[in-house]
Amino acid sequence: MIISAPEKIDILKVGCIIIHNNKYLLVHRKKDNKWCNVHGIFEDEDKSINLAIKKKVSEEIDILIEPMFFKVIYLKINDENIAYYLFKYIFNYDLSNKIILGKEYDKFGFYSFEEALKLDLYEDEDYILKLNDENRT
Repeated sequence: MIISAPEKIDILKVGCIIIHNNKYLLVHRKKDNKWCNVHGIFEDEDKSINLAIKKKVSEEIDILIEPMFFKVIYLKINDENIAYYLFKYIFNYDLSNKIILGKEYDKFGFYSFEEALKLDLYEDEDYILKLNDENRT
């Protein structure tokens, strides 16, 4: 659930909205049978938020990028307050044949905003995609 900035943060997460041809790259997580953008938890060995997102993208889809910081949103999941640092990256070429999924995922695809809303998304994933859709230039 999206919340206002809380007094205490329990978990830091990073995520990246990856776009090609005005479509979002979404990955399907086997364990939960849900679709999402590339994301992960900021871990103790991560030196910065910027390095953490680069590492997560590399680990999850085996692509090296320099994403731009986009926005921070706050979530409450299972009584934990999460600060979710969102980044985005726009590819000018089709990277479908370059993606190698990490072990948590079994498939990926590029979807328009409308197509993505028809998928079984993680809670608030639609909100995250809508944030980018509203700020598109």
